[in-house]
Amino acid sequence: MEGRVGTFSSSSIYKLVKSGRGKDAVFSAAGITYIKEKSYEIRLGQALETEQFSKATSWGHVVEPYAYSKIPNEVLSLSSRLESKKRRKHPNLLWSGASDFETSELVGDIKSPVTLKSFCEQVDIYDQVKSGDLEAFKNEKPEYYWQLVSNAILAGVDYAMAVCFVPTEDDVLEILSESNLEYDANDSEHLTKCKDKIKWLTLSEAPHLKNGCPYDSLNWVKFEVPQDDKDFLIQRVELAEAELRKLLK
Repeated sequence: MEGRVGTFSSSSIYKLVKSGRGKDAVFSAAGITYIKEKSYEIRLGQALETEQFSKATSWGHVVEPYAYSKIPNEVLSLSSRLESKKRRKHPNLLWSGASDFETSELVGDIKSPVTLKSFCEQVDIYDQVKSGDLEAFKNEKPEYYWQLVSNAILAGVDYAMAVCFVPTEDDVLEILSESNLEYDANDSEHLTKCKDKIKWLTLSEAPHLKNGCPYDSLNWVKFEVPQDDKDFLIQRVELAEAELRKLLK
């Protein structure tokens, strides 16, 4: 949490993309609120909210390395590494973000939806992107799309990879098995708390696909991030920081 205090974060950067309805409104209501929140954090020197460890968010954090291990080797280069706790900062702007994984050419993000509807929606979007319709991703899941664009900018790469994973029944039993939820010496305090939270989940409580479901549990799409979108997002963050500076005077 500390690394994002007082900085615009990749995970919420989509709030800065839309303009307001008025002729001179640079940002939407959500964007204005987000900028104000960052001004409060800078004054406080701490986050506005404490980190929450709900079963849903904890499940996603525990499943992430399992999903990453399922991505075929031929899809990722040898330089690929899981980087979910490595936070990058922009050299000139109050802007930071953390990819789930990186290679020398791309940033990646792993989503493990807690609803099957969200899973199906994302799989449909990935299929559209694979058919050449990147706008579908931008329009239907802007919070995910702009997160990837943001992280690509911060990492200085040209490609992004979106991954969506919901485990099968067999996967869930493996994830919840005692061996997989044992605490490792390399576990962060965050991951330990997440494991604590889901330790008593049952199969029926965990998001999962039935064995034999026609959907693949692991889905991904890789795309080149348009330079126009990079330039646009940089401009939006510059404008947001200018507004933030005004609030801090």
